[in-house]
Amino acid sequence: MDLNYMHRIPTIDNKSKIVEVFREAYANGPDEREAQVYAEDAERYFDVVDPKLLAASSVVHDRITGEIVGVCMISLWEGLPLVYSIAVLPQHRGMGLATAMLDRALTVLESDYPVLRLFVTTGNQAEQLHRKRGFLSGGEYHHLTYIIE
Repeated sequence: MDLNYMHRIPTIDNKSKIVEVFREAYANGPDEREAQVYAEDAERYFDVVDPKLLAASSVVHDRITGEIVGVCMISLWEGLPLVYSIAVLPQHRGMGLATAMLDRALTVLESDYPVLRLFVTTGNQAEQLHRKRGFLSGGEYHHLTYIIE
């Protein structure tokens, strides 16, 4: 990760900034939601996250501005860690932040878990990153179609 950035473990005090990162990072894409949905997700995450999984999670700060520019939240799903959400602000993409956050999560978790799972919405730009990091496709999980007549 570039020296202009620093990693920290997320805290509930970061919640509003985390919500802003999700809102801006997912704007106009397949994962765009209302800000309230991101806020509820973040609240729920901090209510239930295991300390080991929180330690594998990241917020990345811009050293110059101090702002949070990237987030990776790791949770537990069906007994294995899951990338609950990962986002980088558009103006900070291409700097290796998402890769660094995923690599950090894998390193922190490797002694306790043989696998790290994630789900990606079809069409999300992150699909390519995950493939490059060695994640394997598990096929489609859900496919929803709305037919307009």
